[in-house]
Amino acid sequence: MIGLQNLGNTCYLNSALQLILTNKDFIEYFTRTDFSEDNLNKIKSFVSAYQKSNNSIAPSDIVNLVSKRKKIFGGSRQNDSPEVIIFLFDIIEETLKKQKKENILDNLYKIDVESIIKCKAMTCLTLSKSIEKNYFLILDIPNQDNLELDDFKPSLNSYA
Repeated sequence: MIGLQNLGNTCYLNSALQLILTNKDFIEYFTRTDFSEDNLNKIKSFVSAYQKSNNSIAPSDIVNLVSKRKKIFGGSRQNDSPEVIIFLFDIIEETLKKQKKENILDNLYKIDVESIIKCKAMTCLTLSKSIEKNYFLILDIPNQDNLELDDFKPSLNSYA
């Protein structure tokens, strides 16, 4: 794994990018696909440079890209890694849609979260279902030692 240079407190961004850059399908898509849009070409250029480099690289174009969307990502403030991924994914998703290209993010990261709400009135008892697309599965982690991923199975009856 190649290192990313810290550009004035961008460790939150670097850790998010390192996470994304471990996905070989993401890398392959961006290195093999031709784009006519500047934002996607900046991402492609960054991903290609990351793949070819033996030294650390500066994520300057990515910092500029997300800071255009939200100014808090520019400068030297500390920010939240999941939030910057959300903004980067929004940029990718919107631009792919404009280009009428396949949304690779849906193929790689999409999670359909189904919510079921049950009316508790005895005369009603109606179930209302909705499905929401999400790229992140957020788990509340209790403050306990020796937890495993299996400890976080959702309850099937959590709506009752």
